[in-house]
Amino acid sequence: MKNILIIGSGYGAIPAVDGGAIATLIDMYLEKNEEEYNNKVVVYSALSKKINKNMNTENVEYRYINTSESTCKIERILRGVITRTLKLYTGNGYINRVIKDLKNKKEFNNYDIVIIENIGKYSILLNKYFKDKLVLHLHNDYLNINTKFKEKILQNCNSVWGVSKFICNRVKEIDRENNYNTKIELLYNGVDINKFSEGNSLKEKEIRKKYNINEDDFVFLYTGRIYDKKGVKELIEAYRKFLNNNKETNSKLLIVGSIGYNQKEYLQNIKKIAYEYSENIKFTGMVEYKDMPSIYNIANVQFIPSLCEEAFGLVVIEGISAGIPVVISNSGGMPEIIDNDNKVIVRRENIINDLYEMMNKLYKNDKLIKEIIQKQFIAIKKFNKENYCNNFQQLIENFK
Repeated sequence: MKNILIIGSGYGAIPAVDGGAIATLIDMYLEKNEEEYNNKVVVYSALSKKINKNMNTENVEYRYINTSESTCKIERILRGVITRTLKLYTGNGYINRVIKDLKNKKEFNNYDIVIIENIGKYSILLNKYFKDKLVLHLHNDYLNINTKFKEKILQNCNSVWGVSKFICNRVKEIDRENNYNTKIELLYNGVDINKFSEGNSLKEKEIRKKYNINEDDFVFLYTGRIYDKKGVKELIEAYRKFLNNNKETNSKLLIVGSIGYNQKEYLQNIKKIAYEYSENIKFTGMVEYKDMPSIYNIANVQFIPSLCEEAFGLVVIEGISAGIPVVISNSGGMPEIIDNDNKVIVRRENIINDLYEMMNKLYKNDKLIKEIIQKQFIAIKKFNKENYCNNFQQLIENFK
């Protein structure tokens, strides 16, 4: 049994009451810990209005920082200015309150391992109190040769657990000679595959009615945050081209996900582009995680056309688990999930035309869809909940 401190990023609540891949992954491990591993875990997280503060279990204590307080917001802004101008990291309203709370509780010697979720800069402050105990669990391409304070982060962390080979290799580029003796280890994400294969016919009917999706409509699906690097605009442009060249099509493009940070103008712009085709292009906003299997079950093909380097892509596994083929861009760690045997990887440099061609290729092509999903389902079996949790636990047990 280990005493574990998990420090959330401060940008979303744990448990995943507001969605979010990182929080969902932590939830999955903690659930398994409760059933089997029995580690004692303390979790720090940003507070959400949806959080029931009495979330504690036998083995897990949740502690919340109210990042929406005006003082916390002001501190985040001021310290951000200091970091940019003086090139000195002094934290933010969230992590400084976490440290203050730990000081007040006099707990710095209580933990065997301290896992920082995704924000490597936190290690610069935490190393003073948790020397030789820090792990950075890296979910995004946030630590590479272009990252500010990259050397300090590597020096302060005993291990970095990357969610894909792509992420691990990006970190290794910083220290090719291994001068910092930081272990770079692979921890692939996982999904509860069975959950996404289970349908809910009542919920699916409700979704179809809400967005005017007929039973015989062919549904193209996007799931994920809506911001400019995710390729949503390009997907809409490709679908407009598809509609213009297939006048008799009975199809829909369903765009599922909440807006990314500072992306209101981008959302307005893509809605303007979609307005002429509002009968066919539907925006849902955020959908609760528990309802996502029903979203997948009304879709025929999923598109993840990211323009940025995706660290991994949990939504890829979710879609395939639900039995629909997934088309991805040649981005980051996503090609580690599915290969290009069936030509389902589109090129970012020619993405609108490639997406359009893929829509033409897959539209009501039941035979090809069946062939693709059979191969993709075999490929994603290793990314299951059981493997993810056991690999997570193994890294904890091996940590020194």
